Amino acid sequence: MRTSTVLLAAVAAVLLFAGAQAQNTKGQYSHGYTYASDVQGYTNMTLDLCDIWRAWEAKDNAAIINIFMNGKNSRRGSGLRSFNLWSTSNQSGFPLFDAMYEGHNITYFNDWFTAAVNAGSYREAWAIIKGPIMMQYMMHEYEEASEKVKVGNINDDTGAPHNVDEAWGMWVGGHGPGFCNGTSLADDAQTLAEEMGLEYTGYSATNLAMIYLTNDITAMARHNDSEGAEEAYEHLYEQAWVFGVSHLLRDVYAAQAARGCRNGPLEKELRAVAAVTASWILPLMETVGADVSEIEAALMANNYQYTKIRNAIYRATAKLDPEFDVENFGTPNPRTIRQHLGLPGSC
Repeated sequence: MRTSTVLLAAVAAVLLFAGAQAQNTKGQYSHGYTYASDVQGYTNMTLDLCDIWRAWEAKDNAAIINIFMNGKNSRRGSGLRSFNLWSTSNQSGFPLFDAMYEGHNITYFNDWFTAAVNAGSYREAWAIIKGPIMMQYMMHEYEEASEKVKVGNINDDTGAPHNVDEAWGMWVGGHGPGFCNGTSLADDAQTLAEEMGLEYTGYSATNLAMIYLTNDITAMARHNDSEGAEEAYEHLYEQAWVFGVSHLLRDVYAAQAARGCRNGPLEKELRAVAAVTASWILPLMETVGADVSEIEAALMANNYQYTKIRNAIYRATAKLDPEFDVENFGTPNPRTIRQHLGLPGSC
């Protein structure tokens, strides 16, 4: 993560003026980025998240699975867009997709999601939507934008900028009347920043970098600068890596905190959440040449220890990039994490 502090400060200042998003996104400003095209179908997927969340509160498993599989709020031609479609869309040739699905069939994450819902493991199921499904598909959209610039497909409405818009719509979600709050990937990044000490002027450093780099890749596309677009995409990929590793460290720490409070059911569910995060971040690390075998072994150990998993991640990172500062992954804030989990301040 090498975005300058000056740029982060400038982006943070812009965020203060973020407003509600209109239904048709073309030309609309949303959290530091102005859409080049209409991707309301993607932003309206936030409404599906809202409805799934409400169904979870009601413990209506049938409704949860129905919304996930068939969609509810996002039109796609004559039908509906759904998380099921994102999950089972064959992106063969995209390195992250290939690494995540290696050894699995195309319904792997759908089957995992359904099993988690039916078991009442809602945190686990929620993590499957937000992690392996949304993160993989979002990064695919950024990658496709980079590829389109290489062949001069830079039309705002159908070319590279449109793919960037779709990715951004997935990151920030939809906002305005009828939308619930706190369900976007950007919201996750903000919460993670609070829990892992990764805030900059009150904002998630990841969110600030994503804003800067998303604007950058669209600008490069509009200038038909394929090298610039590729470089921006590589930095976006790095941000996804940092975000995912931070997430994994937080998830592991949270599970250990639950164990310390002798809350066995919560520990079990949080370990499942960590496994979900590992299902996309470890393959992502492998796509850039990391050896994750020691991390996998530490995650599978019965004697589950945050320090062992953290150290395994640090060693894999050092081998991959000796100059990378692991402080970018953050350090758990025990008080904040326990508060968010509803655990006592000390156990």
